[in-house]
Amino acid sequence: MTKYKVTRFNVAKTAHLVELREAANITSVQALKFFGKKDRETVRNWELGHTRPNEKQDRLRFIQYLAEELKLRHNRQILEEIWHDVVMGEWKWSALQPDELRKYFSDIDVDIKPVTPEFIRKPILLAPPPLSHSLIGRGNLLRKLRHRLLTGKHLVLSGMPGVGKTALAIELANDLFVRKHFHDGVLWARLGRKANVLGE
Repeated sequence: MTKYKVTRFNVAKTAHLVELREAANITSVQALKFFGKKDRETVRNWELGHTRPNEKQDRLRFIQYLAEELKLRHNRQILEEIWHDVVMGEWKWSALQPDELRKYFSDIDVDIKPVTPEFIRKPILLAPPPLSHSLIGRGNLLRKLRHRLLTGKHLVLSGMPGVGKTALAIELANDLFVRKHFHDGVLWARLGRKANVLGE
């Protein structure tokens, strides 16, 4: 009998940890050794949305992992967005504190208060719908679509009704890297019988 693992967290968001790890040329085995975990599936389970780290035990180590191992000390915005979207949004950890960031970023003000990244905090007119669930088995397709968007290519999704075009579009519109690239915002204009005329 095959035992299936339950996906507890939004894979579309936790998958960013995989992309950042691979971009930093860190293998899952190296990540496992960094955290000192005995179960070889621990880090992969975090990345696949099956489990989450223990905040009390892993918090400081995870901040170090993001800043040093994944090289995000050179990109504080991405680190804060990962913390907001994945660590706080999915795992329900508390916000980053100035003392935790000061070790890796020299420009942290003594009196700074924890903040949400500006483009996330600011209300957006005609924003895309929020993610209601993660897409299963669409990871490769989403990566290809994202790559086209981030390299300046035009993109049109077409197909029969009900195949998931809107779900893919919502996933892309909420994607961390897409939102960062299109920092002025994403306009969501609904077409069809109930068209969003203002959005058009």
